[in-house]
Amino acid sequence: MVGRRPRLLISIGTVLVVLLMVVSPASAAGGWTVETSASPGGIPNLNELNGVAAASGSPAWAVGYYDDSGNELTLILKRTSSGWVQIPSPNPGGPSDSGHDDNELYGVAATSSTNAWAVGEYNDGFAYNTVIARWNGASWKKQTSPNPGGSTQENVLYGVAGTSASNAWAVGDYTDGTTKYRTLIAHWNGVKWSKQTSPSPGPTSNVLKAVGATSAKNAWAVGTYFDAGGHPRTLIEHWNGVKWSKQPSSNPSATEDELLGVTAISASNAWAVGYSTTPTSYRTLILHWNGVKWRRVTSPNPGGSSASDQLTAVDATSSTNAWAVGWENSGTGTVSTVIERWNGTAWKGQPSPNAGTVDDELYGVAATSSSNAQAAGFSYNGSQKVTLVIHCC
Repeated sequence: MVGRRPRLLISIGTVLVVLLMVVSPASAAGGWTVETSASPGGIPNLNELNGVAAASGSPAWAVGYYDDSGNELTLILKRTSSGWVQIPSPNPGGPSDSGHDDNELYGVAATSSTNAWAVGEYNDGFAYNTVIARWNGASWKKQTSPNPGGSTQENVLYGVAGTSASNAWAVGDYTDGTTKYRTLIAHWNGVKWSKQTSPSPGPTSNVLKAVGATSAKNAWAVGTYFDAGGHPRTLIEHWNGVKWSKQPSSNPSATEDELLGVTAISASNAWAVGYSTTPTSYRTLILHWNGVKWRRVTSPNPGGSSASDQLTAVDATSSTNAWAVGWENSGTGTVSTVIERWNGTAWKGQPSPNAGTVDDELYGVAATSSSNAQAAGFSYNGSQKVTLVIHCC
């Protein structure tokens, strides 16, 4: 099945209540510093952040979910002068098939101090439904959102992007009552969210993981589809102001390629990131749009040839400043954060902090300038899994 972010399974036998993760300034690496962040979950292996957003002149946001005595609840953090603090967020999910509430957020976008969006899914006891929450400057409120799979199928949103209070996009997938997963794109016009027609080229599975936009006539969505041979292939779709259409994209591997993040700077400049496989490992994958076509750009693999490296998110502020984040598995039992930066000429690996001793992963990045960026994910030290947020510079 395509449609879930890849996760590393970690066995945790110790149950702890984690309220805050505090890391000293000594954890700074290459200008990136771990910041204080809320981890409210009572079971440590379910405190994690999946996305982060920032708008110039506005506080940054990070979203994910946490476990509260067996119930998965949405988690929204706001960056303040005293650290990242939890802000109340909607939890529409009722008892799921496992007997617990199930509410998760995967993506967030902000255009101003009074307009931000968070997207994900919740279980109402019968099916998974899309969830969209909006920040109005005072509180987060659940919005009506499309669920084309119906009341007994699966509907989920992974990414969101907005250019103004009246133009936003959200992407994900849904099941259509058969064995097929179809792409899901929803649009906000300032009044309501509505499903848009979007390509689903794969015969069985199609999913969009991220979306980026620069105007009402230019947006990109990326993800994966399974080809006729059952191989995951990169999927890029473009909005030209009239319709969404599939675009040619690179697939360097013969077996598996996936795109997990995208950002657009202008009509002639966009980035997409993910991974490509070899027979023994995952390799970072970065594609660039130059206004004519998407082409692969050389990207670092800090783990080396025997390790696995993956990029999960990307953001850019100009043609000479872009950030990509993810994680690398050394093959020795340790997973570490990965940060790469575009300087206008090449992508270079950057020193990045790790708050845990076993597993640190980044799933979101947001930048407002060359000297201000945030990244978010989770950290695990063998007994606690807590939210991880880092800041540069």
